Amino acid sequence: MADADRILGELLETVAKDEGIKEPQFVIKAISTDGANYTSTLHLITIKSYGMKDLELFAKVACVGEQIRKAIPADNIYKTERFVYKELAKIYENLQVKNNVPESERLKFAKFYACSDKYLEETVILENLMPQGYTCYDRFKPVTWEYAAAAVGALAKLHALSYAYAEDDPEDFTKAVAERAFEIAGPEPQMAEMFEKSGTNALEMIPEELKGRLRKFISENSSIEKFKSYYTSPRRPVFTHGDFRASNIMHRRKNGKLDSLIPVDYQTLHAGAPLVDLMYFIVSGTDGEFRKFHFKRLFQHYYDTFAGFLTKLGLDPEVLYPKRHFDEDYRQYLPFGLMISMFVLPIVLIESENAPTMQGTLK
Repeated sequence: MADADRILGELLETVAKDEGIKEPQFVIKAISTDGANYTSTLHLITIKSYGMKDLELFAKVACVGEQIRKAIPADNIYKTERFVYKELAKIYENLQVKNNVPESERLKFAKFYACSDKYLEETVILENLMPQGYTCYDRFKPVTWEYAAAAVGALAKLHALSYAYAEDDPEDFTKAVAERAFEIAGPEPQMAEMFEKSGTNALEMIPEELKGRLRKFISENSSIEKFKSYYTSPRRPVFTHGDFRASNIMHRRKNGKLDSLIPVDYQTLHAGAPLVDLMYFIVSGTDGEFRKFHFKRLFQHYYDTFAGFLTKLGLDPEVLYPKRHFDEDYRQYLPFGLMISMFVLPIVLIESENAPTMQGTLK
């Protein structure tokens, strides 16, 4: 793996030139992912120059080694993130401006500065949101209603903008969708083995009287094909985040209230089903107490925000994705929630010291 400081130094020279920064000094600090990111090393950067305000940046440098790249679609992960920040964010911002969506109500993206597509050195440099007061929610704590509502509201806007993109430029959207079909993140035999192990672990953790029901569910739902089927939209394809959870959402509080929220880490964006993002967020970030009181309420909040934002974008939700279709999809995707709670949560909630490295082999 190439040296991150060297990779970043070359890109930062370009950033400094583009920003009109003379005689720049680069301060680069590697930070821990705390087990929340397996594909990149993370870096905080300050560009200093006499008489100018410091430019605070955030960088992700690829860390997936050659051996693992032979088995998983890592190249596409980095390519997708470049697509989002270089192209899709601009398309979505233009759609929001074109339809006079108030700035305070728009879906926000971190500002993009530079990237590299060089093999084994793939890098993206963005604005550092932390000096502006943004932080990530603790992934080991269940979310509050305030946070969940804001996050799901942003997700609804992300999905609504995909519909707007499809309506505004159908030819370009169709091409973009064709290039970003869902890909399973690993060799299927290994994924099947992981599913089997996860099911066994889940059975060991529940009361004896529930084991029969869970065993039946696992036998009917634990195949790779069943898992992949949920990632294919039953309706029209929509650009989905693919990993929408607390670790990939930056939020800011002011005066005791949630002030702003920005989704990040778009490496797994793909053309798929909106309910996957929504169910994934709920399962990965809420506990039983939250779901007891807010489960259906959160789905309703998602659709209300989605429909309202489509309307702001000049489109009719009853034509593009009526509530009755959403309700049908909701029922269809309920089993997916239980499936990912067994198969994905052990990875999402792994302790940082036990997180796998992606630099060597798959063993």
